Amino acid sequence: MLASNFRPLQPIPGEEPGDKPLSLLAKMRGDTAFPKHVLRYFKDYPARSFISDESRAILYSLIRTLRPEVVVEVGTLFGGTTEVLARAVWRNGSGVVHTTDPFGGDRCPAIFAAWPAELQKVVQFHPLMSMDFFLELERRGLLIDLALVDGNHDYEFALFDLLMTARRLRPGGIVLLDNVDQSGPFHAARDFLAKHPGWIEMGNGIASYDPSRPFEPERSSAARTTFLMLRSPPFLSISEAPMSWGQAAATGPSLAGFALDLPAQVTSGTLHYLVTFRSFSVHSNDIAEGKTRGSVRLDLRGDASVAEHRFEQPSRPEVAEPDKFTFEIDVSWQADPGAPPLSLAEVPRPLAGL
Repeated sequence: MLASNFRPLQPIPGEEPGDKPLSLLAKMRGDTAFPKHVLRYFKDYPARSFISDESRAILYSLIRTLRPEVVVEVGTLFGGTTEVLARAVWRNGSGVVHTTDPFGGDRCPAIFAAWPAELQKVVQFHPLMSMDFFLELERRGLLIDLALVDGNHDYEFALFDLLMTARRLRPGGIVLLDNVDQSGPFHAARDFLAKHPGWIEMGNGIASYDPSRPFEPERSSAARTTFLMLRSPPFLSISEAPMSWGQAAATGPSLAGFALDLPAQVTSGTLHYLVTFRSFSVHSNDIAEGKTRGSVRLDLRGDASVAEHRFEQPSRPEVAEPDKFTFEIDVSWQADPGAPPLSLAEVPRPLAGL
């Protein structure tokens, strides 16, 4: 049944060789977000994709335009929307779709096995809870280019999925949060944007929200969808709210400080930090950690630069026969009055000690 309903794996009728759909990054509301032939193709297809025709056309067109290498879907269900993502990635000629559903372990593999082999190659299914899924992406060192978050729609779950997606998202990446006609996802996105000033909505669903009409259904980023489409800043944006990226591997038993890769910007203020450096010994099952707190004054006048900050004393937590070291940094930017958030080109890097 699944195989008989599956359309041939070939370019969408109307696509030319090497064709890329319209740019979607300036304005997302209305019919201009995708070519008409894409909308025609995804009308009522796939049958097991429980989003609108316009939603499928937007997803396909975004992937064809942005050419992401890592696409993530939280909430596989019957794999219908996964097929839309996978067709766009296949058409691009590169990239992988990572999709997760903790209740799909018995259901989804058979669905994907009915697909053409070429499409199966661009999909990796994970029968995991979203926490385990994001930890697996982190373990693999994968950064997300585009994500569709369509998991549990309760506020707490939607906010967690959004926060974890943002943590693994490349600068300039895009998150589409579905079912924002429901209170949970909508207010999760609203609260997320309030605490992440560098992010923008690609549309005006949140900006046009009227609290006196709390259940107004027309509050999406694009017409005839239930998407909020959020785009991360082109650089890591650091504000007053503390930010951390978890543990990263370090190269030796001593930590001298850290380096900041600073893109061109004009801002000033004080960067406060808490650095945790850990030594592990698998042989003895021992762990030791050292914590270093401090601050760095930054006055940036428009040039890109690298700032190295060294501790007064290197951090060197000791265990017997250490065989692994990790670096973790929390930062908070206390901007001068009127100054914008601090931008980083990448996560702060550890500086090895002697």
